[in-house]
Amino acid sequence: LIIDAGQNHFCFAVLIRGTSEFVALDYYQFKSGQHNEDLRQLLQVHPLMQQQYGSVQVYYNNLNGLLIPDRYYNKEHTGQWLELVNGDLHEELPLQDVIPEMSIRHLYSVSPSLHEELARKYPSADFAHFNTAWLRKKYRQSQKPTLLEVILYPSHIIVTLWKQEQLLIIQCYEYDTPEDVAWWLLNVTSQWELLPEELAVVVSGLVETQSPMYSEIHKYFLDVELDTRPPGFRYDFSFDNYPQHFFSPIFSLALCGS
Repeated sequence: LIIDAGQNHFCFAVLIRGTSEFVALDYYQFKSGQHNEDLRQLLQVHPLMQQQYGSVQVYYNNLNGLLIPDRYYNKEHTGQWLELVNGDLHEELPLQDVIPEMSIRHLYSVSPSLHEELARKYPSADFAHFNTAWLRKKYRQSQKPTLLEVILYPSHIIVTLWKQEQLLIIQCYEYDTPEDVAWWLLNVTSQWELLPEELAVVVSGLVETQSPMYSEIHKYFLDVELDTRPPGFRYDFSFDNYPQHFFSPIFSLALCGS
């Protein structure tokens, strides 16, 4: 069981390890302010949530996080570093992931109630941040050396920029309109002095090719392609009813699981 647990969404997929086949997936978008209540009900009543799994991987998909090179990491400073990202007005549970391929640590925090709910349901689950797995994916799946990756969710995007195999930025941005998304992408490319019309862009997530969102991205970026499902897995025929880029992010998480 692979879970993508966001601030306002909850997506999960079932992978049969023996045959490397994805056999089920479901996606829920929660109403603002009702996340905990909706999640609790979902965990209690959804048929797939009642089954036993050989392994459960939970990936938190929230907006905060900080990458620290191993050589600069100091456990005593973790709280201070997270306060730079979150401020000190909210009680959050600090967590961290190690990314050995890049010799960095990913520091982040999550809602204690969210973590308690999932840990109670799946006490033996492996917990990590979505961005951690997304970065590790690069070392398990070939891609262009200079690339802008954009994952679109209904209320936020995840932007990852690579230049000559080097990570420049991975960041989450909230948005309200397609113009907001274009502004964030142009802002990122401007910061790193890259030309939008020359940059390769891969888009994944819940976006239709005929939508204003996709058109807005294409207005400024000329080399845009849609992501595909990662090779090496089989997929139930029911997934053919949806564009491949819709759920490629959660499928890609399986590349980095235990």
